[in-house]
Amino acid sequence: MFNLGEGIYERAMEKGIEKGIEKGVEQEKRNSERKEREAALEMLKDGLSFEQISRYMKLSVEAVADIARENKLI
Repeated sequence: MFNLGEGIYERAMEKGIEKGIEKGVEQEKRNSERKEREAALEMLKDGLSFEQISRYMKLSVEAVADIARENKLI
């Protein structure tokens, strides 16, 4: 015999778990992007060219220039 309350509870738990996983994935992506920007910034400070950083970090030259501008390096 199926208890309706249990079914609702199980569905709610599944949805909660799915939302938690989605939030975790989003957080991981933000952390990864932040680390990429920090690494690019360190490369800029070490004097690497925009083109070199672009190649190593798989960022566009424009993205590297944006990072440099945001940190008042150009």
